[in-house]
Amino acid sequence: QLDGDKLRFTPRPPKDWTSFVIHYRYRETTYHITIRSGGESGLIGRFRLDGIEQVDQFLRLMDDHASHEVEIDLA
Repeated sequence: QLDGDKLRFTPRPPKDWTSFVIHYRYRETTYHITIRSGGESGLIGRFRLDGIEQVDQFLRLMDDHASHEVEIDLA
């Protein structure tokens, strides 16, 4: 869900999916988002942006003309 400059996640993948990838473009910036299943769908366990653990459970979008890796592990 896009909320201004924030992208919020409530993933509900099929039970037989172990992971999936989304390539999301925000203006001139690309986010490669990997979501890994681990239990209850929709509940985020770990959230990392470019390898750095994030405290917030959303992605603050920035237009820095770069490519970013996002990793979301479901709880």
